[in-house]
Amino acid sequence: MYLLTKDGIKKVPQKGFIRQLFCMHRNEIKGEDCSENGLVRISGCDSYLVCADCGKILAESHVNY
Repeated sequence: MYLLTKDGIKKVPQKGFIRQLFCMHRNEIKGEDCSENGLVRISGCDSYLVCADCGKILAESHVNY
C-alpha cells in the first residue's frame, strides 16, 4: 500500500501480526491511498492513518462521490 502525504508518496511497511500486536504505534502517517505512481481514485477518497513502524491501519475513512 502507498499513501499520498503532504511530504510525497510513502510506502507502508508490511510487518507480521505479532509485531503489530506489540507495537506502541507512536509514529503515524496520515494520507490518501494511491498507486505506486501517485494516482488516486477518481470516484471517491480513501484516507488512512497508519503506523509507520509496523503498518497497522489505525483509522480509515472512505467517501464516494
